[in-house]
Amino acid sequence: SQFIMQFIHNSKLKKYFFAILVFIAFALPLAIALKIVLYSEIDFWYDNARDMLSAWDNLHKPTLIGPTSGIPGIFYGPYWIWLLSVGLLFSKDPRLPTIIAGILPYFIIFPLILFQFSKLFGKKVIVLIWLLFIFTTGMNYATDLWNPHLAPLLFLILVYLLVFTNYSKKGLITYIKIILTGITAGLIINFHISFGLGVLLGILFFFLIDSIRALHNNQKQLKHLILNRFFLLLLLISGVLIAYIPFLLFEYRHGFNQIQTAIHAFTKYGAVVDHKGLTKVEVLQHFFGKQPAALLQFNSLLVYAIELIVLA
Repeated sequence: SQFIMQFIHNSKLKKYFFAILVFIAFALPLAIALKIVLYSEIDFWYDNARDMLSAWDNLHKPTLIGPTSGIPGIFYGPYWIWLLSVGLLFSKDPRLPTIIAGILPYFIIFPLILFQFSKLFGKKVIVLIWLLFIFTTGMNYATDLWNPHLAPLLFLILVYLLVFTNYSKKGLITYIKIILTGITAGLIINFHISFGLGVLLGILFFFLIDSIRALHNNQKQLKHLILNRFFLLLLLISGVLIAYIPFLLFEYRHGFNQIQTAIHAFTKYGAVVDHKGLTKVEVLQHFFGKQPAALLQFNSLLVYAIELIVLA
């Protein structure tokens, strides 16, 4: 290895070595993903078939709702069905919609957005993050047709908009970014309701903390800053509402049944459905034990020991 590094250092390959590594980091997982899809190794069961049938029907009669959610009477947004319909325009083979709805977003849009963060963390760190993501859960997101699987991509876009927007700077570009932030947050809820609601709450906290910081640093223009931040908040909410136009149209035509169901679900004591998920203890065990153990190929007890050492 020392000989190879010296060879690279003393040759023209040094200039292109990192570019070659980046290409391999992108091309290798892409080849694996295409192999999974083209050789029909993708999962195709009830949810996938149901969504494909809905997408096929959408070509003849456009829908304003998507698949059923975990709460009876509440549906995901229609965007997933619309996206699948694009693939079905060309073929009924589920492999083509998988390429359009999974592989293209995660192997084109995701790396392009992720690479923008190299301004903060450096290119090497971004490449490592990409490899860590795509070889753990990302490959599943790209090759398994399930509407929540687009939420991580939308979340990355949302974080990019939040990080690279100067809220103290006036102008059309800033206002467009704020509206796009709201639209992206609304889309996340349409694709993954529980995750999206948590993200929206986090955005509001982020916006509040950033506003308090701005007000503290510029107390001379207090009234002006308050009005400006209130205006930006309205733009953010407007973006969320834009993403929810299909939902609002559907609710208007059907007596606002989903809204009534949502209010009932949030105010009812106890579980809304009989099916129970992980307990709080199991969530902690999964996050701190099973997932790191699967990633590192270690025993869970060894992972717990490492975490205790790091914590100490």
